[in-house]
Amino acid sequence: MIFPLLESLLFRLPFIPGRIRILSKFLDVFKVHGLRTGRWSEGFRMECDLSFNFERAMYLGLYDLEELAVVQKLFKGSGTFMDCGANLGVYSMFAANKVRQNDCVIGIEPNPSIFKRFVRNVKINRFESFVQTHQSAISSEPGSAILEIPAYTHTMASLNHEAAANASPDIEKL
Repeated sequence: MIFPLLESLLFRLPFIPGRIRILSKFLDVFKVHGLRTGRWSEGFRMECDLSFNFERAMYLGLYDLEELAVVQKLFKGSGTFMDCGANLGVYSMFAANKVRQNDCVIGIEPNPSIFKRFVRNVKINRFESFVQTHQSAISSEPGSAILEIPAYTHTMASLNHEAAANASPDIEKL
């Protein structure tokens, strides 16, 4: 009962040194797991499953910070931003937060269960008019492939062209 109040307070505070460290400690102390929505300093929100370290980093706003700094410099918010292998949509949300009228973000995620959560994050942020979501895969060759999702993680997958008999998802050459 006390954690949601602390969580809300810490996410609403302006940036203070150690804020993330404090929230991370609270996650451990209160044994918080399952789906939670965190707010990034850029203003968008991400629903993450805190049972997984990968998603805990997203929730805390610590995911791919160096890469996102490059995106910040290169993408000024005009034109089209493409997020291939969008996963839960950090890059899509980051870009959608900057787009202007008549510009868009295209997010592509082949994993069916992750795609549903990606779409959920788009809706949480009310970015439906800026972000086009596509459940498909990207490849240099048209055809079919098996989407292989390793047992040790639910957030990574790869295409196997050799095992493609009656495979899904279809691959379109762009």
